Amino acid sequence: MNSLACRRARIAGACAVALAACTVALAAPTSAKAGTAKPPRAHGGNLRTGRAVPPLAELVKAAKKSDRAALERLAGRLGVARLGEAAQASDAATAQAALATIPLARGGVLLAGVVASRLDAPDPAVATAAARALGALLSGDVA
Repeated sequence: MNSLACRRARIAGACAVALAACTVALAAPTSAKAGTAKPPRAHGGNLRTGRAVPPLAELVKAAKKSDRAALERLAGRLGVARLGEAAQASDAATAQAALATIPLARGGVLLAGVVASRLDAPDPAVATAAARALGALLSGDVA
């Protein structure tokens, strides 16, 4: 009996040590592990969904090339809210690209007020892009 009690005590002690070691390993910060940390992403991420969000420079580049497929893809990745923010940007190229993309975005008609507010922009190119976007939204020709 005595040896059985000793054996159980040793097993219980070994389990306690193993459990303590696992707890310490899990509680250690991940940045302390060298070589396993990933470098920070170049693109930002949506904090709510965790999806990578492309920079607006990609939108401007696709708009300058008149690449409708890229604009539609970026419209889906950026989302209506970010397109609305970009349409109100002070940078004319960003605003024009966002205004060209809004009619292609799913739910882009929700931004009709934002597009209409850009009709009186001081830059005539932005005002023209807003007029085209509003016409496309109201005619219902696009998504």
